[in-house]
Amino acid sequence: MKFLPLLAFAGAALLAPGCGDRNEVVPEPVKGSFTYEEASEEPLLALSYEGGLIQDPDTTPFVRVYPNGRVLIHYPAYMKKAGDYELQLDDEELQRLLDSFADQSMLDLDFDALNMVAAEAGPKDLDDTHGVSTVLQIRAESFTPDGEEDATIKEVQTGLMVQDLASRASAAPGSRLLQAFASGVTGLESLAERADLRRVMPPQDEPEAEEDQ
Repeated sequence: MKFLPLLAFAGAALLAPGCGDRNEVVPEPVKGSFTYEEASEEPLLALSYEGGLIQDPDTTPFVRVYPNGRVLIHYPAYMKKAGDYELQLDDEELQRLLDSFADQSMLDLDFDALNMVAAEAGPKDLDDTHGVSTVLQIRAESFTPDGEEDATIKEVQTGLMVQDLASRASAAPGSRLLQAFASGVTGLESLAERADLRRVMPPQDEPEAEEDQ
């Protein structure tokens, strides 16, 4: 079992309805750690997109980051770069990605809560948006703050969704939770631009065995 030091934040308050990001309470950072099985086949982070103008969209996550540092990038068949790609992160790179979401107040959120924060923090109507929702799944065995023996979160399975994330984040620069989420998503998306991406070739069909004469 691997222990990964991370930053968490306790006691955060979400935006009060109608108050905007000026009333968001920023808690003091508290160090903690996630635990996870390095050999697990479940991704620690999975980034997907939902909604928008595409009919019959591909539901495979765009980015998946695994405990052993492996990253899978998936482009749907209707995109120019269609196919699957992979790369390998070192421990430091994996650490930086996970640090982006190492916030207990974020891990405790319900699926739609951050989307409501984004809506309250900025204008209701945004220009040049397509209704695409950014969805992130975060999984780990547990989260334990430093100095405590018991995990505060067991079986971490947090799902978060924000519609029109880039526009919402731009409209609410003072919302700590929204900005942290948007920054982490940008880090995941940037993996798809890495020069060390390798295409994952589909398995070749086995040749049929010749019948005995």
